[in-house]
This record gives sequence, structure tokens and C-alpha cells, in this order.
Amino acid sequence: LPAEFNSTRHELGSLGMGRVPDQKNPERRSHASQFYNTLNYAPHMNQHYTLFGQATEGKHIIKQLKKHTKIYDFKVFVHP
Repeated sequence: LPAEFNSTRHELGSLGMGRVPDQKNPERRSHASQFYNTLNYAPHMNQHYTLFGQATEGKHIIKQLKKHTKIYDFKVFVHP
């Protein structure tokens, strides 16, 4: 999928599309169904990844997650 970079900052709970590194992916395209949820502020990712959502509830739970935590249930709600 083509990248859709914007000025939205990667804050706690940002939801975005994963992609392989630029060396293997010079078009900087997003990849299939891979996505990530940021566990903290990540300024190094700003304008380098496509963001499509933000946690609006449950940030106290996100703060408890650690790198490589397995998530077995994840619900995304679309608000107009």
C-alpha cells in the first residue's frame, strides 16, 4: 500500500502500518496487515510511517504493555 505520511505525532497509543526498512523498500510502502501500536512517544517515527488511528480509551492498559507482549484480542472502532 502506498505510504500516507502526515504531520500527526506518534503519541502513546498511536496505531499505524508496519513496513520493512527503506533499504529493502525504497518506495516506503506499508505492508499488508502488519500494524503497530506505540507504547510511548516515538518522535523518530514521525512522518516515516502511516498512522491511521489513536487509542481514545484504555491508555492505562497500554502503559502496562512491554515489547513483545502477545495481544490475543484487539478491537478497532471507526468513528466518522
